[in-house]
Amino acid sequence: GRIYMRVNISEIPVGTSTTVEALLISMEKKMGKRGPFTVIKIGDGHNTYDVKYWDMVPDDIPINAGTIVSIKLDVGTFNNTPNYVTDSITTYVGDEVKLSDFIIMPPYDIDEMYNYIISALRDQASIASSKVYSSDGHNEPVSNIAISLITDNERAFKRSVAATSMHHDIYAGLLLHTYEMIKAAEGLITAFPDIDSELLLSAVAIHDIGKIYTYNTSDLGAGTLNNLEILDGHLAIGYAAVMKESRKHNCPPERVHLLEHMIASHHGKQEWGAIAKPSTPEAFLLFAIDYIDSRLYMYKRAQSEIAPGEHTGKLTYLDGTSVYRPTYQ
Repeated sequence: GRIYMRVNISEIPVGTSTTVEALLISMEKKMGKRGPFTVIKIGDGHNTYDVKYWDMVPDDIPINAGTIVSIKLDVGTFNNTPNYVTDSITTYVGDEVKLSDFIIMPPYDIDEMYNYIISALRDQASIASSKVYSSDGHNEPVSNIAISLITDNERAFKRSVAATSMHHDIYAGLLLHTYEMIKAAEGLITAFPDIDSELLLSAVAIHDIGKIYTYNTSDLGAGTLNNLEILDGHLAIGYAAVMKESRKHNCPPERVHLLEHMIASHHGKQEWGAIAKPSTPEAFLLFAIDYIDSRLYMYKRAQSEIAPGEHTGKLTYLDGTSVYRPTYQ
């Protein structure tokens, strides 16, 4: 039979057609000008790809998510960016590949990232415990709220995606995103020592805690939005989680309010989904770090999908930017 193909899909030349093995992550029905079609999300262990199957609805494809499939890919371009179309997908039969080959994992160990975040918060708690913020005895460090929210939800926090597409949309993507942001925040605290480091690191650690409630993450790292994300959004859910948890602690009410404000404003602008605009230096820094980390992920992903010396088309998710990959990378 056919030679088994487990390949890096981004390296398949444009203008060619080939059948590869991949992980079926999800299928979604879409409506186009000529009727319904299916967008099939597949993974090759390096990246995820959306493949269009024209004139087909998911009900006509009797394959479950989490199955290894053999899928024919016609590789074209749209706006200078690779575009994938199929007209054939079948369940893979064979034993050369296993499921774990295809699940995209973070570049760092999950427990190491998790422990780094918790120890950073514990360090801040011990520093803050000697400070007096309130004359009425409410002086517990707010970082304890962050520690509780994360440790009480350890399993979900360790596995959740950070998005369904665009950035950190992989198994433990939320953890990776948070870990990278903690590291960035620590660097900025060194550069700007008058920043309230406990407030900033606490907010960074739980800025997206709402996503453990508003996103469902499969064992394959496929994320889907549930009704909480649609009806409330993860900022409002995160704000409410902080408010609820704060009742179990003896933190200064003003500092709790500032932490809540940072969750509510971390998208920066109301047209980007923020509930409020950032009103403190720490709230602005949280927004800026989140913006940097999510955009960097998108830039790196775009580079991974093109050859050295090439550039992408204008990417709508980067405000129409074309991304270039240096010849030596």
